[in-house]
Amino acid sequence: KVQIKKNELMEAQRTKALGLAHKQVVKDSSRCRNALPDYIITVMKPGDNKEPVSRPMGFEEYIGEGQEPEADRRKNTDSRLNRFSQRIWQRYASSIWLDIRQGNTLNVKLARERNDERHICPLQLDAIARCIELWSNPGDVVASWFAGIGSEGYQALKMGRKALCVELKKTYYDILINNLSDATKNTGLGLKK
Repeated sequence: KVQIKKNELMEAQRTKALGLAHKQVVKDSSRCRNALPDYIITVMKPGDNKEPVSRPMGFEEYIGEGQEPEADRRKNTDSRLNRFSQRIWQRYASSIWLDIRQGNTLNVKLARERNDERHICPLQLDAIARCIELWSNPGDVVASWFAGIGSEGYQALKMGRKALCVELKKTYYDILINNLSDATKNTGLGLKK
């Protein structure tokens, strides 16, 4: 399980949660609460993986907020000497990801209808990209059974994977198609509806 730290001020503004507002501390702090993190829970099917997810050169790029890890940026064919990849792995292996850009999401507002339920936690593209990088190979299929506006599919296509997206809500589906089309531009890939 990985915990993704959320910015409490952004959460308070997005959700209008009184428990996160400073005015609630002044009024009645017994009703205050902490910001809620996101979680990524990984599960693995028992048995051997027929095709290992392999990174012979280690990590080629860093996905996240801030500076890339300070290290020798020269790639080395010997993974033991690839300090850049090792520094990235140290960040990715942490049980709490502090460097996910919370605002790096697809535009959810385009899919909202007038009386729509509030979607208060759009999925960050950095978190999706890390998961895809860690647990899939280029060309693999990334499935999203509750695709919404297509964040997982969008990122999968951008990273050279295939995407299988299912969405029942028409307004979300329409935006999903636009987002996936944007992801496939200049790639020569086709989009099947």
